[in-house]
Amino acid sequence: MATRLSVAQGTYLFPSTSDVYAQIAKKNGVTPRDTVLTDGTKAHWLGDENAESVLLWLHGGGFVRPATSMHIQYLWDLQEYLKREGHEVAVLILAYDLAPAATYPRALQQAVALLDHLLNTAGRDPRTIYLGGDSAGGNLALAVLSHTAHPHPSVPQLDVACNFPGVVLLSPWVNLEGETESATRNESRDIIANETLKAWADIYMGGAPSDPYSEPVKASEDWWVGAKTDEILNVTGTYEIMLDDIKVLGDRLQAAVETTTVIAPGEPHIAPVAYRILGYKDSGQQEVAIQSWLSQRLSAQTS
Repeated sequence: MATRLSVAQGTYLFPSTSDVYAQIAKKNGVTPRDTVLTDGTKAHWLGDENAESVLLWLHGGGFVRPATSMHIQYLWDLQEYLKREGHEVAVLILAYDLAPAATYPRALQQAVALLDHLLNTAGRDPRTIYLGGDSAGGNLALAVLSHTAHPHPSVPQLDVACNFPGVVLLSPWVNLEGETESATRNESRDIIANETLKAWADIYMGGAPSDPYSEPVKASEDWWVGAKTDEILNVTGTYEIMLDDIKVLGDRLQAAVETTTVIAPGEPHIAPVAYRILGYKDSGQQEVAIQSWLSQRLSAQTS
């Protein structure tokens, strides 16, 4: 997973999220389709942008790395799976700006602006928009959810008429300090290194103080009351260094919002992406849980 590279090395070596998306679109024989916001922020479509439902996905990478080809391929495979199950759904991937050039809360501003575009420019009903993210993207999805209940002072307010149907959190990075027992226990089992995460967190925050938007696990149970979603799926694996924090988060979310936490035995951080990078052919339990959860809720919406 190249977590040992410096941020500067990664910036030099890794193509941008937009370039990776274009490569995957070409590989799968589809024409790239983009949404460009007024400030130049780009988002990229998998599937028909006029589909009945859309999954707005925020990719991981510690806020310093772009989406990998396997991030995009996983989302392509997820959209294809849902289509085979009879669901008309598209995936929209935000290519948010990365640290150190863009520090907190720039990515949150962009995610909220994209949601505002879907609601007020594209005219989508909130009930047709699912929100999701992996790792740092899960952190960002939670920050957006926080913003719907407690507007961030540096982010334009987002007026949402009713709840989104659901939020998918895949191995969300919810504690930037990472001082937990699972961080030590799973150090040799996981695909990421805790020291790397701490370094990335410092770069992302840019000296800004911690708050419930940047470190969701530190928010109280009451913080989530009024968050604009009907349900949350919170997915992790027993080999995650983030496991303890993700479990705590799930308990706190459950106090305010219907939350399902799935802990996949023997699986690492963002297993659906990691397994594709490693060339594994079988779907892991994290991937199956997300497929099933989304399919069931999409079916309920159309029944």
